[in-house]
Amino acid sequence: MKVNSPQRRILFFTAKTYEKDKISLLKKLECRPLHNKP
Repeated sequence: MKVNSPQRRILFFTAKTYEKDKISLLKKLECRPLHNKP
């Protein structure tokens, strides 16, 4: 996959960051009561 536009680069970077953040978010949510979930 070629990243030739700034927009695409941002999307790709956001996806990568989201994958990492999703794991830590899940861990944080596990420590909270269920009713605090959005």
